[in-house]
Amino acid sequence: MGNIRKAVVDVGSNSLILAVEEFDGQTWHRVQERTAITSLGEGTKSTGLLGERGMSASLEALKVFFCGGQSFRGGFSRSCRDHGGSHRG
Repeated sequence: MGNIRKAVVDVGSNSLILAVEEFDGQTWHRVQERTAITSLGEGTKSTGLLGERGMSASLEALKVFFCGGQSFRGGFSRSCRDHGGSHRG
């Protein structure tokens, strides 16, 4: 069995952070961290609602995190294909 990898996405009011760690049997090691400024919460104070622009930017950032650019070997290829993305491993 290979090393175990886990990913966490922190969705904040201004940015999304993807952190991927790998367990080698003894210790967890950070193997990737990516940040995207998406302004998800912009205007929420006055409207009480998430704005279309921030939601779209956040969804695009998630697509890039999981389907485009640097990606993790093997883990998300089926999911990306099912949602129109392309996995690059």
